[in-house]
Amino acid sequence: YTEIMTEPQKRRQKGKTDPLDALNAAAAVQSGDATAAPKVRTGPIESVRVLRNTRDTLVKARTALWNTLRATLVTAPDDLRERLQDLAPAALLPACQDLETAPAATGADLARALLDSALGTRIALHALAAAIHRHNQALAALDTQLAALTALIAPRTLARHGLGPDTTGQLLVTAGDNPDRLRSEPAFAMLAGTAPQQASSGLTDRHRLNRGGDRHANAALYRIVLTRMKSHPPTRDYVATHRTPNRSNGKHVIRMLKRYVAREIYPHLTADLAAITQLTLDKP
Repeated sequence: YTEIMTEPQKRRQKGKTDPLDALNAAAAVQSGDATAAPKVRTGPIESVRVLRNTRDTLVKARTALWNTLRATLVTAPDDLRERLQDLAPAALLPACQDLETAPAATGADLARALLDSALGTRIALHALAAAIHRHNQALAALDTQLAALTALIAPRTLARHGLGPDTTGQLLVTAGDNPDRLRSEPAFAMLAGTAPQQASSGLTDRHRLNRGGDRHANAALYRIVLTRMKSHPPTRDYVATHRTPNRSNGKHVIRMLKRYVAREIYPHLTADLAAITQLTLDKP
């Protein structure tokens, strides 16, 4: 009798480190226990992935720059703070870029000029505004490229109400990462974390939020639902019909709508993925 240990049991027995994980992965491949297919890092889906990852990184960096700029304004000299703190972002950015910075000096002369804290603050604000402007330009270029790419490879999915390049791109990445899990529409709902989970008790028959699946895909479906709740008449009618007084927050309605959207999108998404495969095969 040989006891077959699961992966969590192995980790509890030996601990978890990167070297041990690598050894366990190699042993699983040699023994034939590893059956998962490696993710394909080529083709149009990979282009969508790397562009989205780069965009997300730039958005986080831009947010950090804005936070630093706002914090710098809080401790800026009174005249500078009063002039800039109430400006909207669209006006604040050029105003900071137009600030007078250090004179054309080097060495000791530059150091003496920087003894003035107001000059140091103006230099910092100018540098932060310039960096934010560069990030804005890079993000605008990435948005244009992602919009063109998703329109080319996923026209059916993109044409559905409430979907844009961002949400369509995320669904493409999720589906492209897990082609073996797109066996059926319920399987796609489980992958996206929208399959309902039974949570009934006594005489109460209800379902709860599914916290499994790809959370990025689930977030994309959530944004689609919010868009439809604002601008899609059938969705607005559905919300008005199913919202009840004891569930005024509407979370249960949003869960049902996400499940419906997953069901609606699935045939269009799979058709686009099949067309992508054919497009790749036909490429000279």
